[in-house]
Amino acid sequence: MRLHQSLISVGWVAATGVSIARFRAGLRLRRWQLLPSDTPIQPLVIGDNHETLAVSRALDAEGLWVPAIRPPTVPKGSARLRIVLSAAHSNEQVDQLVDTLQRLESAQP
Repeated sequence: MRLHQSLISVGWVAATGVSIARFRAGLRLRRWQLLPSDTPIQPLVIGDNHETLAVSRALDAEGLWVPAIRPPTVPKGSARLRIVLSAAHSNEQVDQLVDTLQRLESAQP
C-alpha cells in the first residue's frame, strides 16, 4: 500500500509542476512582477494596496480565489497576490487565470 501511495504522490507532484510551468510560461505582464518560484506558491507583486485588493476581488468575481497579501505581511509598496497552483487545477483553469490576469493588468491605468 505504501508503494502505491508513493506513486500517487510522485504523480501529484509532477502534475503540480506541469501547472506551475504552464502558468509561468503563459503569463506575460508589463507592470506587475511575477517573482521567481518553483513552488506551488506563485507570488505576483502588484505594488499598490488598493489595486491589489481590486484585482483579488475581480478574480473572485470570475470564480478564481486568489488572496491579496498586503503590509505588514509584506513590505510597504510590495502588495501582491498569493497564487497557489496544484495538480487539482486543470489546464483550462490555469489558462483562465493567466488570461484573466493579463486582461486585468491591461485594464488598469
